[in-house]
Amino acid sequence: MVNRGRSAACHTCKERRVKCDAARPECGPCKRLNLQCGGYKTRPISLKFKDLTPKFFATKSTGSAASPSVQSCSSSSELEQAPPVLTLPNPYPLSDPNNAVPFFLGHYARMGRDLSSARGFYEMLVPVYQFEDHNSALSLAVLALASGVQQLWKTGSQGFSSSQPFYVQAVARLRLALKDEGERGRSTTVLAVLALQMYENLAAMYGLHAPTPVHHNGAANLLALSDAESGGGVVIGYVRRFVFHLKVSSALRQKIPVQHEGMHLMRSMRASFAPDNPSAELDIIGVDVAQLQATFSQAKVEEQFSLSWPETRAQCLEEANRIDERLIAWARGVPLQWHPTRLTSGQDMDASIPTYDNKCDVYPSCQIASIWNLWRAQRLILVKAALISLNAGINDVSTASFPERLMALIEEFEAHKSRLQGLVDAVCHSVPFHIGNRTAASSISDFTNPAILLPSHHSCALQSKTGSSSL
Repeated sequence: MVNRGRSAACHTCKERRVKCDAARPECGPCKRLNLQCGGYKTRPISLKFKDLTPKFFATKSTGSAASPSVQSCSSSSELEQAPPVLTLPNPYPLSDPNNAVPFFLGHYARMGRDLSSARGFYEMLVPVYQFEDHNSALSLAVLALASGVQQLWKTGSQGFSSSQPFYVQAVARLRLALKDEGERGRSTTVLAVLALQMYENLAAMYGLHAPTPVHHNGAANLLALSDAESGGGVVIGYVRRFVFHLKVSSALRQKIPVQHEGMHLMRSMRASFAPDNPSAELDIIGVDVAQLQATFSQAKVEEQFSLSWPETRAQCLEEANRIDERLIAWARGVPLQWHPTRLTSGQDMDASIPTYDNKCDVYPSCQIASIWNLWRAQRLILVKAALISLNAGINDVSTASFPERLMALIEEFEAHKSRLQGLVDAVCHSVPFHIGNRTAASSISDFTNPAILLPSHHSCALQSKTGSSSL
C-alpha cells in the first residue's frame, strides 16, 4: 500500500476506504451509519509503505516470516512502555469473503471503544496485533475468533464449525509459545489465550459444547509471570484489568466472593502503567458488592438455624447502604459526556423505534451504556439485600411496643422500593438504544440496511444543528 499524500476525507472514512463528502464537523457517511467521525485534523504520518498481505493470507513459502512493516514503533515490546494508539488496517470491503479479521477488529475491537472506558482486551488487541507475524499464536487465535464471529453473522451457528481448523492451528502454535520461556510471559501470549477463551465462550453460547474456563484460568496464571512491581507495561496493565473485570463479573453471577487470584490482580492493577478509569473503579467497588451478596445469601439460607440472623441482617443493611453511597459517588465522578440523554418517541426520535414509557436513553457508545448497566446491576443487588433485611425487620417489630421504630423501617423500605423501580426503569430506557427498530436477529446484510434505525448521540447532535426531530 502506498501513501499518496493528503486526502480531504475524514480519518474514519480513510480507514474504512469509502468515499467521504468532507462535511464538517461530521461527514455524511459517518452520520448515516452512526459512526464516530474521526475529523480532519492532520495527523503525523509515521509510515509510507506497508505490506498487509501476510496479516490476512498465509504465504505459499511456509516457515518464512513476514517482512516487518515500517512503523512508528518497531515491535510490540516498545508498545509495552507507551500508551497505544488505536489504528486499524482494513484493506477489504465488507463484501470480500476474506475480510474476517478486518471485520472483527473493525466492528468489535475498535468501533465505539475508547481508552477512557477501556476494560482492557479489545482496546489492546488492535495496537498489539498489528505488530504480530501472521503465524504467531495471537494472529492465529484472532483469525479463529474472527472467522467464527463472521460465520455467525453470515449463516448462524451452523457455520461456526468452519472456523475449527483455525482454532486447532492457534492452539498448536500456543502450545509452542508456552514452552518458550521468552514467549510465555509476553502480553501477546496472554491476549492469544483470552482470544481463544472468547472463541470457546461463543461455541458454548450457541450450544456447540459445554462451557470451559480453561483458557481464562491459563491467562490468569500467565499474568502472574509478569513483573508485579513494574506492572509489566501498558498492555499487561490493561489485560490485568480485563481479567479482573471477568473475575468480578463471575463472582457477582455466582453469588460468591472474588477469589484470591482476583484480589491479587486488583493489587497488581494498582502497580501497572494502565491509568485508572471509571470502569476499573466500578470493578473495585464490585469486589465489596460480591462479598456482601455472598455473605447475605449464605446468612439467608441459614437463617432458620442461626440465632445471629437478626444481627447479621442489620450488619448487611448497614454495609449495603455504605457501598451504595460509593456507587452514587462513582456516578457523580464519571465524565459529564458519559451521562445518557433522554429522548421522547415521536418528538426527538423516530416513532417506529419501540420505547419504554415513550422514552429512550442514548449513550456515547454501547461500551459506556454497558458500564452504566453494570453500575445499576450492582445497586440492584444492594437494594434487594436491603429490602429483604428491612422486610424481616418490619415483621420482627411489635406495632404496640415500638410504633416509631416500625414507621421508620416502613419509610426506609418504601424508599428502597422507589430506588429499585428507578434502577429497573433506567435499564429499560437503555434497551431501545441497543436494538432500535429491529424486530428479529440481525444478519450481515443489516450493516447496510437503511431501514434499520438506532437512536444515538449523533442524531441528537444533528437535531440541535438542523432543528429536525427525525432520524
